[in-house]
Amino acid sequence: MTVRLIDDKALWDRTVDESPGGSIFHKWDLLHIVEKYSGYKLFPYGVYRGAELTCVFPAFFRVYRGLRLVFSPPPQTLLPYLGMVMAGTYYELRQKRKETYLTEAIREISDDLKKLSPNYVNIMTGPQLEDVRPFMWHRYEAGASYEYAIDLKRPLEDIWAGFDSTCKKNIKRCEKLGLEMRQVNDASAFYQIMGEKFSEKGHRTLYQGGDATYLKEILDAYPDHIKMYFLYDGEEVAGVHTIGEYKGKCTLWLGSASGHYNEYMLWELIKLERSRGMGLFEIPDANTERVLPFKSKFNPSLELGFLVRKKDAIGAIAEWAFANVVRSWV
Repeated sequence: MTVRLIDDKALWDRTVDESPGGSIFHKWDLLHIVEKYSGYKLFPYGVYRGAELTCVFPAFFRVYRGLRLVFSPPPQTLLPYLGMVMAGTYYELRQKRKETYLTEAIREISDDLKKLSPNYVNIMTGPQLEDVRPFMWHRYEAGASYEYAIDLKRPLEDIWAGFDSTCKKNIKRCEKLGLEMRQVNDASAFYQIMGEKFSEKGHRTLYQGGDATYLKEILDAYPDHIKMYFLYDGEEVAGVHTIGEYKGKCTLWLGSASGHYNEYMLWELIKLERSRGMGLFEIPDANTERVLPFKSKFNPSLELGFLVRKKDAIGAIAEWAFANVVRSWV
């Protein structure tokens, strides 16, 4: 196998579209918007077996205060995961051939990343990549990364029956208030609302870029896939959520609502996405203990992804400093 940078948008997007492992966050234009606002340079790697493209891998590189950093996805871009996408044909192979393809692809990626001389590499995969053993064989650390998912192919009454009793009470209470959920395209208002919530938690900014233009460009680039909803209680905004719709899956991407409005808004989104033919409702980030009591009350299944890291001595010191002093990666 050989690895080289891809400069063909159509080839990249076709590979992502045809792969069960491809997500809306892997799409070409979205990756370039992330590059524009994150301060990281995108390296769109492609791994070839002869003339066949077997894998794509978006890596983001930056030199910061002498540190050479590789992320997929970059920090403060709020992407829930990224990492490599194996071509659709990979999923049709028998296990022995799968392992050969995957091992060779990861070896090629790992060898090419070495050319960047990174002090720190951080890759967050989605639940579609089930095997990261080849990374471990190349001396990467690998840990579990979890998210939740609700199967929307079930009858709606079965989904409702799984909610805990407090969740159901809060939803029924909201149903009496005459609330209205509308699809909007107001990135500025969304950014202001979410920015205030982030500020309350001690974060400096919602995401890289410092204003609403990052999210606005994503909304404008993917109007059929990235959608924003506001929940109104009269004239007052009670909740906001931005979701991704792609290949039969809805991802609850960004957003929040106040108090019991949150349960109601998620239930309205679940019903809406099910009516649109989505088969899965994905709720990222089941790793943070403080958010689990809310997310688990919808009786979701647990999905497994991976956090893959590699660091030298300098990278290990930097990781500790950012985690314990700065509190976030740049």
